[in-house]
Amino acid sequence: MSDEPGWVSPNWDPTHPEAGGTPPVPPSSYPSPAQRPPAQPPPAQPPPAPPAQPGYSYQVPPGQYGNNYGYQPLVPKPGIIPLRPLGVGEILDGALSVVRQHWKIMIGLAAAVVSVTALIQFVLQVTVLRDAGSPFTFSSSFSTNFDSGASTQPVFRSGSGLGTLGFLGTTLLNWIAITVLSGIFTVIVSQAVLGQRVTLTDAWARVRLQIWPLIGLSFMSGLFLVLGYILCLIPGIYLYVALAVSSPVLVLERGRVFASMGRSRRLIENNWWRSAGILILAYLITALVTFVIAIPFVIIGGGSLFLSASSDGLSSGSFVFLEACTTVATIIAGAITYPFAAAIRALLYVDLRMRKEGLDIELMRAAGAAPPQHGQPGQYGQPGPYGQYGQYGQPPA
Repeated sequence: MSDEPGWVSPNWDPTHPEAGGTPPVPPSSYPSPAQRPPAQPPPAQPPPAPPAQPGYSYQVPPGQYGNNYGYQPLVPKPGIIPLRPLGVGEILDGALSVVRQHWKIMIGLAAAVVSVTALIQFVLQVTVLRDAGSPFTFSSSFSTNFDSGASTQPVFRSGSGLGTLGFLGTTLLNWIAITVLSGIFTVIVSQAVLGQRVTLTDAWARVRLQIWPLIGLSFMSGLFLVLGYILCLIPGIYLYVALAVSSPVLVLERGRVFASMGRSRRLIENNWWRSAGILILAYLITALVTFVIAIPFVIIGGGSLFLSASSDGLSSGSFVFLEACTTVATIIAGAITYPFAAAIRALLYVDLRMRKEGLDIELMRAAGAAPPQHGQPGQYGQPGPYGQYGQYGQPPA
């Protein structure tokens, strides 16, 4: 497990609620029945809230820190998110914020990695795969010899095997690169939560020793998903959500492959539907961004191909131009969507731990921020002049 402050997995004990025991009762700040003053009628309008302070947030879900009524406590926000359980919008906003604040590292690194694999695939598409008539290619669907303009049947030559191997090789390279990128982006997000910036060198130093476990985790997760989809669609969908935060667990807690998968499932437990909704929403956003980016390139490349076909017949140049437009669209879309998707999963992991394990208190200490303090009686949800005692929850005996 990680020895860095704030991210260490808690030591479970029999008194923990998830272990089936009874949680320890916090010390009561309520007065005894003999000391309770008589109830007072509520005023017509509560007094105004105190002025906001830089780096703090008032937006606290009802019931958090006892704020069932009255003002909400000042919650530290040292980085991209307030240190408390998050709403769906705050997770999305945090993901956008970290990409915007660290765009040189996140977008630049993603663009560099995607460019390498996309350019290799582009070269294969316009050379070996096009001539070989591989089922992976655009040209095989037209069955056309671009040099003569005559329609022919697909011809599978010796280049077909070489092209297929090249395509599979670049796909494997892209998968490994995206897996390593997700680990680096997770480190950047974890520091951005604390309001700290991290260089690429520092992030790489944190992830370097975790590369092989990350690759193994990605492979095993994919294998379990494939088996789940083969056996039945429902187990595959369940596993996709249940294993969604296994990569942040492995990177930040320095866990092992199967232990990280099991811990991800325990964190998602009782929050499966909410986590599924967040992941679906993130997927729809990335798909929409990819679609919007691809539209102008498809129009330009497809228009060029259509004009070439209507005038002189399909030519090799128009096909290459279409593939080039597709490659550029792939690079731009990947550079934007890969960091965003990784940030969503990292922030979902942080949110789940704050909800289930009180990670927000540990992060406040790691960031040097004081946890929210209760105010005077009658403020921040404590019993006061705005109703009967017990209205905000039964005080501990």
